[in-house]
Amino acid sequence: MKSHMIELSRILELMYTAGQRSRSIRANLYEWWDEALHREIVADKHISARVLPQIPPEEGPLDVLKIVEKHTRLWAVLPDRLRWESELLLDGGEVIVDRGVRDGSAWWRTGPDGRIDSHTDHQRRWFVSAGFEHLLHPSRLLPALELTPRKFVQWSGRDAVELAATHRYDYLPDAVLDELGWPADGYEMTLDLERGVLLQTTARYGEQILKRHEVVEIAFDEPMPDELFASLQP
Repeated sequence: MKSHMIELSRILELMYTAGQRSRSIRANLYEWWDEALHREIVADKHISARVLPQIPPEEGPLDVLKIVEKHTRLWAVLPDRLRWESELLLDGGEVIVDRGVRDGSAWWRTGPDGRIDSHTDHQRRWFVSAGFEHLLHPSRLLPALELTPRKFVQWSGRDAVELAATHRYDYLPDAVLDELGWPADGYEMTLDLERGVLLQTTARYGEQILKRHEVVEIAFDEPMPDELFASLQP
């Protein structure tokens, strides 16, 4: 690993071209977020709260949730084929299973009740998010953040660089920042030096962690059969 600090221009290039640096990605992910802290920040700042896209409101009131953990297995053929299988653990108790496939503009997703929703059920074009796309395509974050390199690190056996980031004052919060963790005072990210994907992101509010994504295991350029990305419809 290099001993000198990487230039910001190289970091921007890696993030912008991440989708071109791998044919496929297989990974295990861990996600954690503090929903109680999010509600506290929203109330304190008098801003509009968002609805967690991963948890249908009828499955449990968001005003009583505290901590949510999520374990995900994903398979991706870049740039636009994705399959994920997730388990969400709500406050250490109830488990919600989330499975989905996206193939270009087509997508299928199972709800907690086992019903399959899809692109054909929506008259307008609608993009379904699995909640971790910023890890695979970090270029989505570039318009929203100011980046500062910190130090070289290792993550899951990968050479990486640790970054600090803050929200650009002129960038309006949107689904990309919500995925990363918003509203937050700042972010920490770990960028793969070869592939340009993000191996870890942490959103902080003061000294507290609001939301965190971690790559537990990752592999690149493995062959993936078309059946992985087939419709979930029986």
